[in-house]
Amino acid sequence: GALEIFNASSNLLDSFVPPPADIESVVARVGSGTSQTSDGRKKYNVPPVGLSIRKLFLADNRLNDDIFHWISLMPCLRIINLSFNEIYEVPPLTLCKCDKLEALYLSGNKLTSLPSEDLETLQSLKALHLNGNKLQTLPSELGAIKTLQHLDVGSNMLRYNIANWPYDWN
Repeated sequence: GALEIFNASSNLLDSFVPPPADIESVVARVGSGTSQTSDGRKKYNVPPVGLSIRKLFLADNRLNDDIFHWISLMPCLRIINLSFNEIYEVPPLTLCKCDKLEALYLSGNKLTSLPSEDLETLQSLKALHLNGNKLQTLPSELGAIKTLQHLDVGSNMLRYNIANWPYDWN
């Protein structure tokens, strides 16, 4: 079978080896099941790692924002744990490609903001852990994620905008 869980946590990684480079051509071939080799034996078409991984655990490393480029090439991810790395920003239009994502762990990084345009696309997200970052505000788009059940934003620098108070309870 194909690799579904990849755990490289606590390894002092400062970069991540990308999935196969030519993903578009591989996607076109995935799903055909089996084929035959020239000598008549069955050959199983196993999807490339980037398309088979469902759970990616890379916590407690030295990864930076570049990791999201590779994550955007793994559309089948359900769980991503990038806690305790050196991430300052989630680049826009990277997480939106992971529309099956159910849990995202970004605790213990140096995030000051979140890409609001990506959050709106994560309609399967149930858990979002952002504790221990440098967030001062949360994007209103979080409210559009109807499936969200767990939101951890403790130990940040959140500030409440008192000017919005009359509108918060409408």
